[in-house]
Amino acid sequence: MDFLDKFFSALPLFLISFYFLKAFTDLNSYKIVKFLLFGAVFSSLLKLLIRKKRRQKSFVFIPWQASDKLRKLNISYGFPSSHTVFYASYFFIKPSCVTVILLLLGTFFRIFYQHHTRYEVLCSILVTAMLYKIYNLR
Repeated sequence: MDFLDKFFSALPLFLISFYFLKAFTDLNSYKIVKFLLFGAVFSSLLKLLIRKKRRQKSFVFIPWQASDKLRKLNISYGFPSSHTVFYASYFFIKPSCVTVILLLLGTFFRIFYQHHTRYEVLCSILVTAMLYKIYNLR
């Protein structure tokens, strides 16, 4: 089961990288990357503004090893859930059965592995929905 946590934690980076490379030849992919990155920046700014501590896990969690330079970039606050914002952004920008499944599984595993509470995940989806509405007003 630990594999699923790592898989759904790393999937946003792989999908953004995929659409970034595809954006050189496809305008629609450029729009997808732009909104996903916009969501990531917005999520990070909200984390710095709200500064809600991460929840305590009821089991031993071994985080991935990262270099010292990457650790300095780590924003370790718990709300909003950046992964949930990513999966919700991906669903809003590219609605399909696959993105619904990714949203459901990605958010479920954020709760299951105790990275976030149900409240944090639900609020992250609502924040992303509002962000998507505002983003499309332009």
